[in-house]
Amino acid sequence: MDLQLAHDIISICNEDSGGATVEDCAEQLGITGARLADVFDTFEELVRSEKLMRIAGDRYISAKQPQEITGIYKGYTPTFGFVLSQDLTEDVYIAEQNRHTAMNNDKVTVRILHSGDGRHKQEGEIVSIVERVNKTLVGTFQLEKHSAFVTPDDERIREDVYVPLDKTGGARSSARVLVKITKWPEEGRKAEGEVTEVLGYDGDKDLDIQVLV
Repeated sequence: MDLQLAHDIISICNEDSGGATVEDCAEQLGITGARLADVFDTFEELVRSEKLMRIAGDRYISAKQPQEITGIYKGYTPTFGFVLSQDLTEDVYIAEQNRHTAMNNDKVTVRILHSGDGRHKQEGEIVSIVERVNKTLVGTFQLEKHSAFVTPDDERIREDVYVPLDKTGGARSSARVLVKITKWPEEGRKAEGEVTEVLGYDGDKDLDIQVLV
């Protein structure tokens, strides 16, 4: 399910106490043509999962009003991270499966899943990306037969960046490079970028200084 589309549909259904139809959602989102199928499929999935409930005729509203806040996502380990927000006194725990495509330091909207007195008082799921911040990354370049990738130096950014073979900037495998993000990650698809600078190779003089700069 397209999480951003689902979030938008729920928001539209909650704008009016009388709810909204799937046609209302498509109209307000300005979606026409072939993409209409995505709206209908996502709407039906929200109804099946009981996130939307029918109130009259074909009009639906959110089954419950989940608390959503905006904050900054911070990755900590391969299995979890946190969202920091000025609206809350405690950070929101984000399990890896609820991170979706958020990258370290992205500004995000998070839905609170539960509150309790357990290990994590606030646990949430990221439902939309408000602002992407990792426009360029430093990492290690790896050239393969039909593709290339950059593994970011920042361990809090856990996905490799896919680089088309015509965007490698002449880099060879094991090069430390600067890569510019040209397409942000989506569910099931890595971020895509192009190498804008080859910083050097292991053993090169002043490589560490270049990387820091």
